[in-house]
Amino acid sequence: MDVLIAGLLFVPAMLGLLILAAVMWLTYGYPPFYISKRVGRGGREFSCFKLRTIRPHDNAGVTLDFAELGNANMLPIGKALRDRGIDELPQLLNVLRGDMSMVGPRPLLALNFEKIRRRNEGCQERIAYWEDRRKQVRPGLSGWHQIRSSCSDVIRYDLEYLDDPSLERQLRVFLTSIHILVVGKRRHFGWVAAA
Repeated sequence: MDVLIAGLLFVPAMLGLLILAAVMWLTYGYPPFYISKRVGRGGREFSCFKLRTIRPHDNAGVTLDFAELGNANMLPIGKALRDRGIDELPQLLNVLRGDMSMVGPRPLLALNFEKIRRRNEGCQERIAYWEDRRKQVRPGLSGWHQIRSSCSDVIRYDLEYLDDPSLERQLRVFLTSIHILVVGKRRHFGWVAAA
């Protein structure tokens, strides 16, 4: 199913991304795509493709923690790309390569795991269970955590999904992700909060 869905979406998504990438390159003068190393199934690292939203000289910092950098390092178009998740669409190629699934826990950097461990000291058993469960599945292009809140507890929502990866939940993630792609995270989460 992952390959079928990614294959159907790949051509139209890539045509749009290539046009957007050309405009970004001409406008900002930076390579529009970049690759970061993420932790995947079995704890193995893989090359994760993304559309650039940050100036390239800041990439090392972005991979550590984007939130610490603030908006000053973001390209003018970056906020709009992130709001709709367009910067993640090149990961359809990761799905076709077998690195990722359409739905699953979002792929994290190795350093993200370190930060989460430090923030949750005293909860070693929960952290170990969370990491072990993540290693058993491919990371996803979108996940339960992403559709629940833009700033929610990663461990909580990852485990909710991993302990019950039902077809109904996966369809909800997929359809909600499409909704976010159309309306943007700010509008989506505004509607969720009001509901």
